[in-house]
Amino acid sequence: MPEWMDIETAPKDGTEILVCKRYKSWVGSNVYDHYIEIAYWTDYGWRIDAFAPPSDKDPTHWMPLPEPPKGENNETMATD
Repeated sequence: MPEWMDIETAPKDGTEILVCKRYKSWVGSNVYDHYIEIAYWTDYGWRIDAFAPPSDKDPTHWMPLPEPPKGENNETMATD
């Protein structure tokens, strides 16, 4: 299994990757939690298409996406 890497080493060519962001939790004033989401780099910064908790922080770590599951005959399953 891949290890989390510093976001500075992430690809910035539009490749989708997993990213980890910190955000302030709704519980307590100084409690932080982490959120993992699929993201990719654009000319304007990291694009995260998700229902992620609000955050003014950029991702701190990344890792490649895993291979999709295989279906019958070991073919990649359809995603639509």
